[in-house]
Amino acid sequence: MIEKLTPTQEKLIKKTRNEWLNRFFSCKNRTNRKQAKKSIEWLYKLAGLEKPMVIFLDSPLGSQYGANMLKSAQVGDQVRAQVRAQVRAQVGDQVGAQVWAQVRAQVGDQVGAQVGAQVGDQVGDQVRDQVGDQVRDQVGAQVWAQVRAQVGDQVGAQVGAQVGAQVGAQVRAQVGDQVWDQQLEFFNTGYYYYGSVCDYGWAAFYEYFNSIGVKYPKDLLERFNNFAFLLKSNIYDLIMLKGVCIVSDMPTAIKRDSDNRLHNAEGAAIEFKDGYKLFFYHGIAVKEEWLTHPEKLSKKDWLEEENLEKRRIIQELMGDSFPKKIGSKLIAKPSKEFKEKHHLLGLYEVELPKDPEKIAHYVRVRDHSSKREYYLRVDPKIQDADKALAWTFGKTKEEYKPISET
Repeated sequence: MIEKLTPTQEKLIKKTRNEWLNRFFSCKNRTNRKQAKKSIEWLYKLAGLEKPMVIFLDSPLGSQYGANMLKSAQVGDQVRAQVRAQVRAQVGDQVGAQVWAQVRAQVGDQVGAQVGAQVGDQVGDQVRDQVGDQVRDQVGAQVWAQVRAQVGDQVGAQVGAQVGAQVGAQVRAQVGDQVWDQQLEFFNTGYYYYGSVCDYGWAAFYEYFNSIGVKYPKDLLERFNNFAFLLKSNIYDLIMLKGVCIVSDMPTAIKRDSDNRLHNAEGAAIEFKDGYKLFFYHGIAVKEEWLTHPEKLSKKDWLEEENLEKRRIIQELMGDSFPKKIGSKLIAKPSKEFKEKHHLLGLYEVELPKDPEKIAHYVRVRDHSSKREYYLRVDPKIQDADKALAWTFGKTKEEYKPISET
């Protein structure tokens, strides 16, 4: 029983974590097709399925469109042409043409009859039962809970959060929206089962314990190594169908902020080889033109954006021109106390012709740590800046205290 990690084992925590993070975030790794194909065939065999045809595409969106193209091939030229047109309309000629060309080059005319139902749940059940659960039980039996928690926090949780949650989940949501917007079928992927970068967290966690001497039965170790071998072939994601498995390649560029959220204030935060790009501002998905042409943002953009976090981003991207662009005017200055302690900059009035109240009041506040400025809407009857800020917290001016005093 491992009750405490040695200094050498503690150093290995950081090494293991960084190896898995760098595999993804270096953006230098492309899918090793030979290795991936071998691993996918093993994965299907584990689930009792026949060996699939494996198709390699450049992005998760390309994989979704590729799956739709393959399925459309079964119902004739008219549907196939329609799907092809939708792909090009959605992501442009560059991505659409590449997806079409790659699918045709890899499968020719033989795939129509081979595309079956999704089998990810069947594969996932087997990976969970024969790999994940059994490895977990072995670690639980040989390692004290305190040590498991220590490694979990520094390896599993960090790798899983940065790769799966901060990037994978965000990208998956955007891909899903774009597929559904085109009224195409969205195919569940390895994110819903097993076989994607979202598996990095638990794979890194159990690989670490194997490296420090936790013993796995020979057959279990072989299954775990085979699954890790799949991830290390640098697949981004899998669409698992009966007879066909579609592989998405890794990103070619990723940009993040200091909190590891997808972020690029001037362009794409994540890019793929086929030209597919996504735009994020401190982890929030935004429109490309907001970042590439912030000078064109207008009061209309700000008013019509229903998401409050995105509305704040529009405000931030407008910068110093924001008050002028939305036509606000300062109607009350803060007291010296509220300005210094609460970083309150004033109470502003904005005309909103389409709003039921016609006129809206906002307090302008600067966040002390991030230095960002926020406009918080308040009761239009309030004419005092201090009272307006306190109102946003459900307090009176006298009750409201700075955090340092509470």
